[in-house]
Amino acid sequence: MIPFLWTNDDISCGQYDDMARQLDFLTKYDLKGTFFVVPIRGGDRHLTNDPKLVELLKQAMADGHEVHQHSVTHKCIENGTADLRMFDLMGEAVKIDYSQNRFVYERMWQVDALEAHIGWGRAEWIDAFGVPSAGYRPGCGSFCANMYTAVANLGFKWTSSRLVSMTGWRWSAGQYDYPLRLEGPKCPYREGALVEIPILDDVAFKVPREKVEDFADLGWRLWEACVEAKVPYNLVCHPQYLAFNKGTGYAVHEKLLPRVLASGRAQAMTMHVYYQQLQANMWPMARDEDRYPGPNDLPEWHALARRNMVTEA
Repeated sequence: MIPFLWTNDDISCGQYDDMARQLDFLTKYDLKGTFFVVPIRGGDRHLTNDPKLVELLKQAMADGHEVHQHSVTHKCIENGTADLRMFDLMGEAVKIDYSQNRFVYERMWQVDALEAHIGWGRAEWIDAFGVPSAGYRPGCGSFCANMYTAVANLGFKWTSSRLVSMTGWRWSAGQYDYPLRLEGPKCPYREGALVEIPILDDVAFKVPREKVEDFADLGWRLWEACVEAKVPYNLVCHPQYLAFNKGTGYAVHEKLLPRVLASGRAQAMTMHVYYQQLQANMWPMARDEDRYPGPNDLPEWHALARRNMVTEA
């Protein structure tokens, strides 16, 4: 058995219907989801300005689903740098902006600035739900070391930032020759006071109608790879892309979910339940040597690496 986690990003103010549709969809499979919700989408699009959505989210939590904080405003750059391959999906304008505004962003990625920014979202979250979110997932898989420090200082218990596979994302950009591979730390690991629970992939992102079977098969092959490696299957999806092209994302999940759930190898659970089970040592964590970057991973050409070199007498 391996953990199977169905997670969803990007619900925010004004998306009651999108949220309700996802909950109805999960009911068909008796599956509990983990929803990462944006607290301040921009302008007056704050969670507290959409009491109908907040009540729906509260009811979802009462029914066994989970809701956690997804970034603050969902600007991809606000928590750190995304996987560089993600910049190809974001477009040339985003690359230029990143290049031209590096000093601005590097100031935003200092601990005090990140703590103030993420804390703004956390305050909005508490206003909406009465209690803070235990988990934090940045947008676009963007992070930096200072983000982990800021999130820990604010009292979060775990994060979900790293990307294990880029295959689904690259396929969504039409790069169908991009191979399936699992990269980096595949199991959760400790990042200071936090536990980082890496994201697997999104196999329902901008799916053309004629490619539904291919993306569903990709999801199954990722499942088989996770079973073989004995690592969690932490799938992510997005409401706007589940509904894309008259519901091709939903069509992928309709083919994939029954197959995974009927495999006899899936232990379905929500993210915070998984975190609690990790704390109880019920599932393996990544070894220190599997994490990156580690304390001894400086390149040999760097002066700090030379200080750690052992010289022969």
